[in-house]
Amino acid sequence: MVITDGDLWFYHRKTASHLFSMQMMKDVMEATVREKLDVFLDVLNT
Repeated sequence: MVITDGDLWFYHRKTASHLFSMQMMKDVMEATVREKLDVFLDVLNT
């Protein structure tokens, strides 16, 4: 995607943009924060 331009660049950009939607980021961040917080709390409780 980095070395393309024109129509091909636009196609790749539009395709990849769905990977970075706000809802996707929220879903991934929520799961990651919960997972890391569980590990952190386990460390604090030992």
